[in-house]
Amino acid sequence: KQMLFASSDIDGGLKLVISAPTREIYKDSYTLGIVIIFQIIFFAAIVLILSDKIGTWMIKRAYSDRLTNLPNREYFQEQFIKEMKENDDQRRSLFMLDIDHFKNVNDTYGHAKGDEVLDAVAKEMLDQFGKDAVLARWGGDEFIGLIDADGDVRRCDDLRRSVAEDSTEVCSTGYTLSIGIYNIPFNDRNDSLEEMLNKVDKALYEAKTVRNCVMLYSQIGETLKRESEENSRNEATQSE
Repeated sequence: KQMLFASSDIDGGLKLVISAPTREIYKDSYTLGIVIIFQIIFFAAIVLILSDKIGTWMIKRAYSDRLTNLPNREYFQEQFIKEMKENDDQRRSLFMLDIDHFKNVNDTYGHAKGDEVLDAVAKEMLDQFGKDAVLARWGGDEFIGLIDADGDVRRCDDLRRSVAEDSTEVCSTGYTLSIGIYNIPFNDRNDSLEEMLNKVDKALYEAKTVRNCVMLYSQIGETLKRESEENSRNEATQSE
């Protein structure tokens, strides 16, 4: 054992010598050192956990709509690009919805009631599509979603009907949705989100001219094409 000793002169020409193992002498110091080390590790772990939670909370707040708790436009734009790259073999559909005559709700019942309507629509969207979809509040009374293309029209129509049926529980006069859908073809995967939004926005515009309905972009394109062909034939007949 490692020993330490100390000596001192005493009367009669004698020396007093005291020796003891080093561990006995510094026992309290070793114990204190271990306690300090464990405390440092403990507090460092607490700081890391809190930092992670705070960081996650800050990111969530930055990417969340505070009123509906749905993701916001910035989050959707990032997730859309990610989904298109990681799931390029899946058929997807982009939809956008608008609350019919939402301004009348705000004007008649106040903005607090309007906020309740927005929150109710967000919850209906989550109930209908769940975690399988990328959903977000796009802005104002517009919401957007990226969903699986299989059954996209049916599921959006189910959402429309569900909202219409439950709307009077939130607002006495009720409210409805207009929904536009764009079924993304595989050959359009390289198009930008802005280009796809232009297409789904056209579908939504057509739906809003009717109100309380679902409109698919491809159907609009076929209708316009047929009308164009008929006009061309009529003009040709007249010229003959």
